[in-house]
Amino acid sequence: MKNNKIYIQRFGIPIERKSKHWCRTILLIIFLLGLLCALTIGVQNFIQRSIEKLAVTNDLNATWIGSLASYWGGIIGGIISGALTVVGVVWTIKYYRDSDAIKSRIEHMPFLMVEVNDYTDKKTDDSITGGVKIYEINSKAINNGTLEEKILYYRIRLRNIGQGFANTLVIYTGKNFGGIAYNELIQVNDSGEFCFEIHASKNMSGDEINFGVCYIDCMTNEYTQSYKIQWKSQKVNDIKLENGYPNFICQTHAIGKS
Repeated sequence: MKNNKIYIQRFGIPIERKSKHWCRTILLIIFLLGLLCALTIGVQNFIQRSIEKLAVTNDLNATWIGSLASYWGGIIGGIISGALTVVGVVWTIKYYRDSDAIKSRIEHMPFLMVEVNDYTDKKTDDSITGGVKIYEINSKAINNGTLEEKILYYRIRLRNIGQGFANTLVIYTGKNFGGIAYNELIQVNDSGEFCFEIHASKNMSGDEINFGVCYIDCMTNEYTQSYKIQWKSQKVNDIKLENGYPNFICQTHAIGKS
């Protein structure tokens, strides 16, 4: 059976969770340390070859040669320790900056919880379909080639139980790459509603639909959140709801910058 997962895209480009490129940072540090070690070995070999050419005939020359080695050793050691200190400071600053950004996002992050208000099998039932946008979506069974189908209308509510408002942008139903416009501001403890025109199989047990919502918060952080509605039996009201966790995409516009 094929997977009916909704693949969310923005401007035709798939949206995926960003991963931290720790490997690149570690490889860069290893490269810099290797470069410093190679430089150290090169300078040491140069000093050693130069010393071998000198004739140590008295205590004055011996003292001078020993001081030269200590001098270069101090310089090379200082370069290595200084470089490591700079890397450590930069890494520490980046760590605290990222931690502050994550903390700020959590303090203002919305969370849209899906609820099903009511359902009908008639599009003319204004109590379900009236006053809200209607989005067409197929069930997993229909997508996998089930010929028999019935059309149901479910009034869906997205309740914001997060920390800040959600400026919703689009709803992803799998009908197109960029999603379908759903421009509605949902305040904390408030909700937004729409209606799904669901094409399901006559034997609905096990059928499911997947959809997603894209929104931004008050700090212009962009999120996507995925949902699943599954029928546990042939009863149209016997459903299971699954809420995905907000997936941070990027900050669309830095506050205070043009």
